[in-house]
Amino acid sequence: MVARAAGDFDLSAVEIYGQFLERAESDGVGDVIVDLSDVTFLDSTGLRMLLTTDRLVRERDQRFWIVRGGPSVQKVLRVTGMDGVLPVVDGIPDL
Repeated sequence: MVARAAGDFDLSAVEIYGQFLERAESDGVGDVIVDLSDVTFLDSTGLRMLLTTDRLVRERDQRFWIVRGGPSVQKVLRVTGMDGVLPVVDGIPDL
């Protein structure tokens, strides 16, 4: 399942992203891709959503990828060290 985000991935995205995660779990979706290529701002709330997704998907023994965002998103991931923890890729992988 692919979630495409655009603009700000922050507190304003919590509700809709939570709905995405609930739907993915209830539908029994395995692999999850979060496409941040159109995201221009990522804050600690957005980062927490990504970390939560990573944990939930790993608990289900599935795969998770984050499609690389713009420069400011990449900077947040790099400064927090999450670029080495979270599975960040350059494009949507073939499933």
